[in-house]
Amino acid sequence: MDDFLITLNFDIKRCENVLRTNDYLEIVITLEEIIDKYKSEIDNINIDNKRVWNYSKKDLENITDKLINKRNEILNQYIYNEESINYIIKNIKDYISIKEDLCTSEKAEILKNIESISLIKDEKIDKNLKWEKLKKYILWASYKEVKIGSSIIELINLIIKTSN
Repeated sequence: MDDFLITLNFDIKRCENVLRTNDYLEIVITLEEIIDKYKSEIDNINIDNKRVWNYSKKDLENITDKLINKRNEILNQYIYNEESINYIIKNIKDYISIKEDLCTSEKAEILKNIESISLIKDEKIDKNLKWEKLKKYILWASYKEVKIGSSIIELINLIIKTSN
């Protein structure tokens, strides 16, 4: 996601600069490159022209808006996922803090493993490697009571789903 956002921001700035210069050739070149680059990433980015190079400044403005919308969509999804992960962690911590039948060492073990899971989540590694590192926590969680175990598995699932 990070590299894609950087590229997206770069291309948004590029479009804005080309719009400012108002150079028709640059508008056409930019449109062709942007459409080709993002046609598999952004829905409806293609411009339906009957003739080759039948573009306008308005087309580039529309494409720029689509790039901005895609960037905002990605950022909003990232924020939502981060909030969801933090919410699950907070719920687990709150639950074990009021759970009287858990001994102190068991609570400490759960907190330590949640911290380890969080550290793995923040690592900039491939999704498959992240999955390999998190597998042992699924096994560990399967031996916990249902509320704690299922919450930890839900946390791991969300981490994997939101990884690159």
